[in-house]
Amino acid sequence: MKLKTLLVASALAVTLTMTGCAHDNKQAGRKDRVVKLGKITVLGWTQAARLPDGSRLQYINVTNDSRCKPNVQCVWAGQADANFRYMPVNGAPYNFTMKIPQELTKRVGNYYMTIDSLEQIGPNASTPPAIVRFRPAN
Repeated sequence: MKLKTLLVASALAVTLTMTGCAHDNKQAGRKDRVVKLGKITVLGWTQAARLPDGSRLQYINVTNDSRCKPNVQCVWAGQADANFRYMPVNGAPYNFTMKIPQELTKRVGNYYMTIDSLEQIGPNASTPPAIVRFRPAN
């Protein structure tokens, strides 16, 4: 009986270990985009970019999107909130929102970030990719 219990416990431990490793590998396999100053960087939902100083910027999502849907004629263009998380090399990370189209450029750490495009793709696109560009703040 003890041998059977030991075998079951060992099998369970191996299974849990492998599951944990698979999860870690999946997370580790997702690479940050590398930002080149002045060039566009395309960020998908929850994707992060590494800035030249080592800080990171993650695109979280779009909320409060009242913009006109593709291929629809509207009286008012609407607006949307693009939500991001900035993670400096030193210091606490923080979230911020850019209101589109009123606020297209914002200082983020040592850089100015400009949203070049936040296009809706298809009628059911809940989080379109953010196309951004960075330049030094100094």
